[in-house]
Amino acid sequence: MRAATIYTGGALKLYANALSEIAYQRTGASPAIAANENAGILNDSEFNTLKESIDDKNTEVASDFGIKDVDIVGTEPTNLMETANAAGDNDEGKLAVALAAVSQIDANAPNKSTTNIISELVENKDITKTVKDALNTLKDSDDARQEVKANIETVAAAVQISLTAIETAVNTIRTADATTLTIGTYIAAGIIFDEEYLAKVNAAFLLTQAEDKDTIGKIRDIVNSVVFEITIGDP
Repeated sequence: MRAATIYTGGALKLYANALSEIAYQRTGASPAIAANENAGILNDSEFNTLKESIDDKNTEVASDFGIKDVDIVGTEPTNLMETANAAGDNDEGKLAVALAAVSQIDANAPNKSTTNIISELVENKDITKTVKDALNTLKDSDDARQEVKANIETVAAAVQISLTAIETAVNTIRTADATTLTIGTYIAAGIIFDEEYLAKVNAAFLLTQAEDKDTIGKIRDIVNSVVFEITIGDP
């Protein structure tokens, strides 16, 4: 697992976990860790790619897992394996719940490696639904460790509410008259961009069929393509 952030001075602690690895891969700087001695070495181009977008991707992944505003690389998650160590309604507890969801996704696919599971989550266009389903499975599973189920119960419910709010915003973007969409609707879905691009983003959605904008990943791809095109076209 890898974790990265922009270092601005002072004390620094990084906690590598499944979410930080997803964010790392989403930058496009480097694919899944290769089985060779140079796997952790980035060339100049890869390093610049990582530097330009890693903080945005860390924020993006936190939102997609229903734990908006949690620092996924600077937070040490609660250890849910310890008896009576309940996840609190804090960053440590929320991150622990998100990681428990990844563990359940992994458990749901016993014939796949963890590396493959993470790679699939990187590309997953409907990741909020996948995470929500995993938490539901974990809650209802007879096979899951009971202490983990008990330790995440309260905070998992709060994370589920956050995931539902994202799904509601996505549905609004999918079904509403695109000309009426506000920057707040996109923010509610966990998609952040400068408001100066709003008119052109909405124009793109006006021309997009409902089935092509029905998940968080599809919507983000459209927004990114518009913002990227405008940015590249600027003098």
